[in-house]
Amino acid sequence: MAFLFLLKNTVRVLLLAIEILMLCRAVASWFITDDDSSVIRFLIGTTEIFITPVRVIFDRFGWFEGFPFDMPFLFSFMAIILIRVFL
Repeated sequence: MAFLFLLKNTVRVLLLAIEILMLCRAVASWFITDDDSSVIRFLIGTTEIFITPVRVIFDRFGWFEGFPFDMPFLFSFMAIILIRVFL
């Protein structure tokens, strides 16, 4: 039982860290336009792993094409929040 508690809390902390990194990426995209910035490269490298599967699905079905917001990013962010909350 203690193992499951530890596993659940570890996953929750990791999901919270991902949320924070995704939020930092979103905010940084407003201010830092240089894609070669080490901060931007780190944020993209750590968060794109969670966004890419959603982006592939959205592109395959043509959902939200031409939409002014990055919907795969937003959908991934919201999904991570929901998963963390329901754990």
